[in-house]
Amino acid sequence: MKTKTMKAFATHCNVCGYNYIFPQDRKEHAAYCRKLQRARQFFGDDLVLTYHQREELKKLGRSIWQNESLPLGERVDGALMEITGWYARSLAESGYNRKFESFGKYVIKLLRSSPRLYPAEICAELQKIYSVAS
Repeated sequence: MKTKTMKAFATHCNVCGYNYIFPQDRKEHAAYCRKLQRARQFFGDDLVLTYHQREELKKLGRSIWQNESLPLGERVDGALMEITGWYARSLAESGYNRKFESFGKYVIKLLRSSPRLYPAEICAELQKIYSVAS
């Protein structure tokens, strides 16, 4: 009796960023991809990011807020990019729990726990924005 063997190959999903071996990891990938799609519907595309997206966002944000020649508003945006990367990681680690704290509450907690994380002028702007929102 001959058994049919299927060739395995590495593939990448553009929807969820998952790299996997087909057909062995097909079920695992499908479950992961569905979970991310549901999370994106609930939390939005800007907060449900792949590892690579989070790292790129943090790196770019850090390079912006550390550039003292840029206007304050741009530097604040850079800090928010970095914080978004951290928030997205925490959200992923929670299993995309729908009761996870809001982004605004996350920012306030971060600033309270690490008051010297950013220069004073950036912290002051972030506190203005998020103390009203939380």
